[in-house]
Amino acid sequence: MPGTKNMSIGAVVAIVGMLVIGNTLAISARGYLLVAYGAVLFGGLQFVIGLFQFISYKRKSPKSSANIQVDPYVRAILQAMLSTSIADGELDEDEVVAIAEIYIQIFGGEIQASWIQDTAKSMLSDGFDIGKTLEGNAVLIEDSMKPVILRAAYFVAAADGIIDDNEKKMLLTIADALKMEQSEIDKTFEELQPLAT
Repeated sequence: MPGTKNMSIGAVVAIVGMLVIGNTLAISARGYLLVAYGAVLFGGLQFVIGLFQFISYKRKSPKSSANIQVDPYVRAILQAMLSTSIADGELDEDEVVAIAEIYIQIFGGEIQASWIQDTAKSMLSDGFDIGKTLEGNAVLIEDSMKPVILRAAYFVAAADGIIDDNEKKMLLTIADALKMEQSEIDKTFEELQPLAT
C-alpha cells in the first residue's frame, strides 16, 4: 500500500538514529551526534512523507473500502448500483452522482467519483455478472436488506428520468438473484414507479 514502505524505513532510520544519540551522549563524540541527529531528522521526514502518501491513498478509495471487501451487504449494494448504471454499456455522469449520493445516505461515508468510474469500467471490461455474484452471496444478506439493494439500483436506473429495457432487465436480474419474493418485487417497483417512466 502506498506510503507504508516510506513509513517503515523512516521509522527504522529515526529509531537507529536515536539509539546512536543515546549511546554517544555518554562519550560526548560531537561528530557522531551530528550524524545521528541527521538520521533522526531524515527518518522522521521520510516517515511523515509516507504517512501523507498513505492518507492520500485512503482518501482516493471509498471511505469504507475495507467493508466493501468484507461486508456482503455493502459489496452487494455497490455492485448492484454499478451493474445497473452500466446496463446500457456506458456510465453517465448523472448515474455517478446518484451512486455517490445513495452511498452517503445509506452508509454515511463518501465515495469518490473516480472510484465509481474506474470500477464501472473494470466491470464492463471483465464482463461482470451481477446475477451470479448475488446468487452466491444471497444467503449472506439479510432478507430485510434485499429491498434496499433493489431500491438503490432502481434509483440509479431512474437517475436520468427514464428506465430503459436494459435497466429493467438488470433490475429483475438483481431481484431474482437476491431470491426476493415476487410480491415484494412488485411492491418495490410500484412504490418507485413515479421516479421514472
